[in-house]
Amino acid sequence: MARSPNEKVEKAHKMYEGGMKLVEIASQLIAKDLKEVGGDRNE
Repeated sequence: MARSPNEKVEKAHKMYEGGMKLVEIASQLIAKDLKEVGGDRNE
């Protein structure tokens, strides 16, 4: 059974195709997730 497309994967793929490095993409996606749950890595 096929899964529905993951929005994060699609966004990351577009960012990568635009020339962004994988570590930059990962850090941006992680930062966005932390903001959504109210967390901060620097606390």
